[in-house]
Amino acid sequence: MQVFYLAFPLFPKSMPKSFYFLLVSLSASLPINLKACPLGEKHLPITYEVAFNNEANPELVITKLIAQASSSIHLAAFAFSSPVIVKALREASQRGIIVQLVIDKKHNIEGDESGIGKRAARSVADAGGIVRTNGKYRLHHDKYIIIDKCHIQTGSWNYASSARRNSENILILRNAPDLAEAYLRHWQLRFDQGVSFK
Repeated sequence: MQVFYLAFPLFPKSMPKSFYFLLVSLSASLPINLKACPLGEKHLPITYEVAFNNEANPELVITKLIAQASSSIHLAAFAFSSPVIVKALREASQRGIIVQLVIDKKHNIEGDESGIGKRAARSVADAGGIVRTNGKYRLHHDKYIIIDKCHIQTGSWNYASSARRNSENILILRNAPDLAEAYLRHWQLRFDQGVSFK
């Protein structure tokens, strides 16, 4: 399976284009190599990576990202049922990482006739993760992960196996503590509105 990566440091528009670099890899074995950056640390350049499932396997990229977490994982999801992502979250929780999720209540619990969303949520909760469901909106349609309060994964990809059949994308922003803090504020609001999964 090929993985397509792009990574650019994000500089002000006024900086010369020569400061920009492009990294393209067609190797699925390329590590993400995340390093935790404390909130407020500014010296590391912000970089980003993208993956499209027509050329790559975003699910694999996401699980590698989760595996690199060193302190915390905060996930917001509409659909939540991917066995490989559930497995990665369970493993993270079992190695002592704080794992907290807020997922759409209607899609994963109330309207989940197959039970796949409930089983996924239960699996993470049984491994020590904290799972809440949010039913305050027509859809809780957020799809992002905050890693170590520093790195962000977002995009159109639902955390469900069904996303493999769609045209989807993910974006990973690394070394972005200020942006991660903004995402975390939004995540906390949705988490606080939710109810504990039982």
